[in-house]
Amino acid sequence: MITPLKWLVTGETDADTIIQIRNKAIELYNDQDNGYQGAIWLYEKVEQADRALGTAAMAAKVGEKIPLFGFLDKITPKSDTTQSVDLCMKVVVELLAYSKLYGRPSINPGEFVSELTENYTGSSLMRMASLVSLDSLLPIGPDFWQKVQEMLDWRG
Repeated sequence: MITPLKWLVTGETDADTIIQIRNKAIELYNDQDNGYQGAIWLYEKVEQADRALGTAAMAAKVGEKIPLFGFLDKITPKSDTTQSVDLCMKVVVELLAYSKLYGRPSINPGEFVSELTENYTGSSLMRMASLVSLDSLLPIGPDFWQKVQEMLDWRG
């Protein structure tokens, strides 16, 4: 039986076709030469770091709101800082994963941006739009790019 989620992701309703797609995905993932495992590992690591940053941001908010825990506000970074770090990590991981998936030894950010317009469509484009919207514009505000640049220029 095909669950609705399976046909929504693939656009296919034929069970045999879905099984072939699944088997090809497993084959590609298990092939050490194509970079899928490395890209997934990078995404998993940035997700772990994202949880840690979320915990720090929550501790900062608790320190702001509850006087008893005021010391937390002093030892945790401000929310703009955690959001900027989170965004930078995700963009860098996206660049590294892209390099791994396309077999590039390294890629500079300028090349990455120009290739995004050529290669990112569908769900990949939606993921990048979500990254910009949900991880930058909404939490940081319209001057998010300036805050990210300030953080990247930090020489502390």
